[in-house]
Amino acid sequence: MTRAGAAQVAAGKVMGEACGVVGNRDIEPFIPVLVSSIARPAEVPDCVHKLSATTFVQARAALCGGQRAVAQEC
Repeated sequence: MTRAGAAQVAAGKVMGEACGVVGNRDIEPFIPVLVSSIARPAEVPDCVHKLSATTFVQARAALCGGQRAVAQEC
């Protein structure tokens, strides 16, 4: 494997791991598709199509003025 090929494989692995810490169970199944579409822009329409068919139900919390609140309340 060439240096460029090894770097590409390593970058894909790191991107997958970085995206995996988002903690949103609704998008976890799509992380490989997201990472792949970042490296291959031609895959973006398919990625958007898959994400648009997802029902996002997990509530996300955010810090608002030092207090935890549901993101919609911020």
